[in-house]
Amino acid sequence: MAVQIVVLINPIPDLGKASLSKSQATLFEKGPRIMDPSDRNALEFALQIREKGGQWNAAAGKVTVTTLMLAPSDCESILKETLALEADQAVLLSDPAFQGGDDVAVAVALARAVSKLKADLTLSGAGIVGHRVAEEMKIPSVVSVSGITFNEGRLQITTEDRPGPLKVSLPLLASVLAGSNTPRIANAIKIMKAAKREVLKWTPADLNLATEEVGPAASGIARTRSFLPESG
Repeated sequence: MAVQIVVLINPIPDLGKASLSKSQATLFEKGPRIMDPSDRNALEFALQIREKGGQWNAAAGKVTVTTLMLAPSDCESILKETLALEADQAVLLSDPAFQGGDDVAVAVALARAVSKLKADLTLSGAGIVGHRVAEEMKIPSVVSVSGITFNEGRLQITTEDRPGPLKVSLPLLASVLAGSNTPRIANAIKIMKAAKREVLKWTPADLNLATEEVGPAASGIARTRSFLPESG
């Protein structure tokens, strides 16, 4: 049987170029969005699992890594980057109906996409969306993951707040800490090949979601103020 790993990718503003309005209600972004650093660590773990799939379970068969992101179409380059890092495929939820939703609305759409991809293991970076996806899917989740290893053919997870490795069963969502590994870097040849590869694009209809189940209509949180991280 094949093992499906889905890595949730979160496009974030480049805070080094962003600024706030005087009321702190609006964040002004400059330049393209970038991949959350902890997502790179999550993707690296997924690629390592694929490379060591035989150690995981002799009967597991092929391990497939899919990257998944909800974002405007101008963020597609982030998913192209994941393809350059040798993800097997990339899926973008970019329909305008998805945009403007809060974490709850985003999690609903991502959970439906993860289910459609038949994920056995879902990895996310730091943040709350991954946990909300797990709640939507009614699957277990593990937070603060700092390591993923193999022992006697079983997948084991190390977390920041546990004294030893945790043997896990699938399906599972694991939220990975930033800096938990050293992400690989794509070379120029892989970047050029990835530029020619297709990113799958799904709409709410592809996920059997109605208009009122996505975007602002499905949101329950209003943002009143924003804060940039303190320098230094």
